[in-house]
Amino acid sequence: NPVTLSFVKVGNSLTLSWPVADGGYTLQGTPSLATPSWQPVPGVDYVNNTVTLTIGPGNMYFRLVH
Repeated sequence: NPVTLSFVKVGNSLTLSWPVADGGYTLQGTPSLATPSWQPVPGVDYVNNTVTLTIGPGNMYFRLVH
């Protein structure tokens, strides 16, 4: 079953989260889909499956990998 990655933007922050019941996933990010270089997103709380990031310039794409 697909896992839902949710997001909430408040001011200059973006919080990403997914259900706690869907453990075992790693959140990855890349600044480009043309030539993706997926890297683990730092600062993720893998107990509660959430991370809050400061929004910077440019794009960032996210995915969950199991």
